Amino acid sequence: MPTVLLLGAGRDQCPAILHTRELGHRVVPVDDDPTAPGLAHADVAEVADVASVDAIEGLARSHGADAVLTVAEDRSVPVVAAVAERLGLPSLGPDAAHRFTHKLAMRRTLAEEGLPQPT
Repeated sequence: MPTVLLLGAGRDQCPAILHTRELGHRVVPVDDDPTAPGLAHADVAEVADVASVDAIEGLARSHGADAVLTVAEDRSVPVVAAVAERLGLPSLGPDAAHRFTHKLAMRRTLAEEGLPQPT
């Protein structure tokens, strides 16, 4: 059974946790809040600093994660990308994750590409 490490276990992540389990995957949600509601829907719940690439990489390795992802949690996108890259898993990559979750970097990237953006 594939294992998915999902960063965030708040109200907004609950549907993703449940759906991923329905698809037959083992789900390991990680949140820094031990009362996060999605932890109750986990196959294995983990409480850790979701901003720490090293901590999340350690959890992904210890659970043998086949995928690392996040849903509705922009601040976790760069962490997911960095961990996935370290583990050789599919990812949009740390550079793209940074450029499209950091407002200044996103605006700079859009300007460099000549793409319109709000003023």
